[in-house]
Amino acid sequence: MDLHVRFHMMKENMSEFMKPVCQMSIKEVDTNHYLFWFFHPCGMKRDLKKGWWSFDGDILVLRLLQQGNMPKHIPLNQ
Repeated sequence: MDLHVRFHMMKENMSEFMKPVCQMSIKEVDTNHYLFWFFHPCGMKRDLKKGWWSFDGDILVLRLLQQGNMPKHIPLNQ
């Protein structure tokens, strides 16, 4: 399957499933690394606490990105 089509589908579906307090944006930053940008901290905190998210059979691991960190350098196995 074309990854860009899959990313487009994930972007639309995750916004609908997560139902953020305000808007959110999802950007592809590298292969299999995405940046979820929540426009309100309450939506972000709620969705991080909800636990496991998945799309199309793949687990999405969400981690908080601190200012100055690069998304692809965040450990996803902790």
